[in-house]
Amino acid sequence: MHLKHITLFTALLLIPSAVLHAADTPKPVDASQAFKAKLQTTLNRHLNQLLGADGSVASMKGKTAEGNAALAFYLMFEVTGDQKFRKAALGLADQVLKDMRATKFGVLPIKEKDKPGGKTIIGGGPPALGAYASSVAYILHKEGGKLPNTK
Repeated sequence: MHLKHITLFTALLLIPSAVLHAADTPKPVDASQAFKAKLQTTLNRHLNQLLGADGSVASMKGKTAEGNAALAFYLMFEVTGDQKFRKAALGLADQVLKDMRATKFGVLPIKEKDKPGGKTIIGGGPPALGAYASSVAYILHKEGGKLPNTK
């Protein structure tokens, strides 16, 4: 009986200490969730600045910019479900595809290149091709292989 009392007495002394210690311990902040929220707020603000009141996207300079912006808008649509971001992404992706189709080999020109014999050619391809083509490919994949009418 004596051992039982000592065990009970010890428990009564230690439990309040453990409870107080647990209450004093700060709850772990989910740094990842906080970072994601901050990133989403920043991206939301940035993308909204690129959208006109009618949902049109500000003019982009450069083929890679259109592809990157299309992907950014589409990823934001996936996170938020906001259709204005999807519409902007589809419009930009459609523009990149139209530009690619207007070229002989589907590669948007990067710069003029001098060739032996005094010939000048328009060059294109990686790394820019990888950037805009992969962005558009991702969107096409998510949209079932083709872009719906974005008008």
